[in-house]
Amino acid sequence: MTEQAGTGTTDLVARLDVLAREPDTPAESRTRLLDALFDRMAARLRPGRAAAVDAAVCWRFPGGTGDGGFDRYEMVIRDGRCTVGRDLREPRRRVTVTLDPGDLGALLTGGATPVVLFVTGRIRVRGDLAFAAGLLGFFDLPEKG
Repeated sequence: MTEQAGTGTTDLVARLDVLAREPDTPAESRTRLLDALFDRMAARLRPGRAAAVDAAVCWRFPGGTGDGGFDRYEMVIRDGRCTVGRDLREPRRRVTVTLDPGDLGALLTGGATPVVLFVTGRIRVRGDLAFAAGLLGFFDLPEKG
């Protein structure tokens, strides 16, 4: 799960629909859903906006099977490229974001804004708040509307 060609919102919704119908365990479904969401993010990076960025972001999702009951993903934006994965390799993270997988899906499809999720306590941020506030601006994602 790393950089891929871009996919549209319709493609993401179709992929999520397929995942919802596959007979696997809830943990496997959750992993497949998160993998699909992060693949979308990596594919939708705007290289021009991210050319000067060098940052690692840790994403934590409560209710998972990893340490402390969290599923974790690492996103590295460097030199106009975005890589994502479940292995936490970067020793220094600029920010750690904690939220529900459904809220991440809403952010990526324009169904929610980071400000509303932050104000309502549905997203927690540790680290560089200013960077986190502009993080989604590095990606070509639908706007809430």
